[in-house]
Amino acid sequence: MVVQHVWTPSVAADIFGVGYESQGDIQVDGRQPTPAEFGPVRELLTVASLCNDATLRPPQGRAADEDQWTAIGDPMEAALLAAAAKAGCADQAELRRLYPRTWEAPFDSLRKRMSTVHRMASGDLLVCLKGAPEVVLDATVLADRKDVLMGARQQAAILASRGFRVLAVASTECRNEPNSATTVETGLRLLGLVAISDPPKSAAATPSLPGRSAHTKRSPGNEGREGEAMRLVRVRQETD
Repeated sequence: MVVQHVWTPSVAADIFGVGYESQGDIQVDGRQPTPAEFGPVRELLTVASLCNDATLRPPQGRAADEDQWTAIGDPMEAALLAAAAKAGCADQAELRRLYPRTWEAPFDSLRKRMSTVHRMASGDLLVCLKGAPEVVLDATVLADRKDVLMGARQQAAILASRGFRVLAVASTECRNEPNSATTVETGLRLLGLVAISDPPKSAAATPSLPGRSAHTKRSPGNEGREGEAMRLVRVRQETD
């Protein structure tokens, strides 16, 4: 699996690379991002790395099947770690040292999300959450404005219609250790969306993403799925 696109409320970025390799390019509108643009992308990927139980194993030998980075644990979580490495985020060992985990609510098929809590140097706690957009992009979970949530739902629908697996990522800070998922999974700030694909290795280096006319291929089938996805988003917005 490969992370190919990151959307935040302030900037969207394409991520290039193959497999679980830590090397790759990140671009905003076909160019290198500015420091101000890179900040939200790195924050999202750092939180996604903290709320994560996978690890990446570096190449072990000269054999073809050993001369590459591999995932240990959930492949989707490993793809998030690889994207974070491409963005220049701290590696997992350093993150665990800087932000030791103190509590977690594991992912399950009913909740469709995972939350972890980490102690910061200040003594306060950092809450990290990732999960399915349909459960995370909700006013009971996020404290963002209604227009931000509406925009995120639209982006999630478009990405899903293109065949991507989409995760929403959010965080907040607090002082008191939580005692249940109900108390910790509310009032968070949306960091953005991650679009993940599982393409052949040769295709992983060239994302095909919404809003990128230079390399986006549209087909009647895709347009139909995208239209249906947007219709479902509008229905949900009207019923909110």
